[in-house]
Amino acid sequence: MLNSNCETPYLLWDNGTRAELCEFLDEQCRMGAGNSDPSCGIEFVYSAHKKELVVGEIFVRVYNQQPTYTIQVSANVETASPI
Repeated sequence: MLNSNCETPYLLWDNGTRAELCEFLDEQCRMGAGNSDPSCGIEFVYSAHKKELVVGEIFVRVYNQQPTYTIQVSANVETASPI
């Protein structure tokens, strides 16, 4: 999975995202393995993901291209109740 490309409503992973992650990890290693900052990487966002509309962890553009893809309903999703 790590070496293959994948584009599903849940995952966008390709050569670009793989390279960005490797670069980020290399940078973190150069900064020192002794750094145990809990916020490390919290602001990291893949450049390919910045332009994507994401709703409930779903990449909407990809879902629109693959409308038969089965979407799992999260237990965290609240359902509307009739008034």
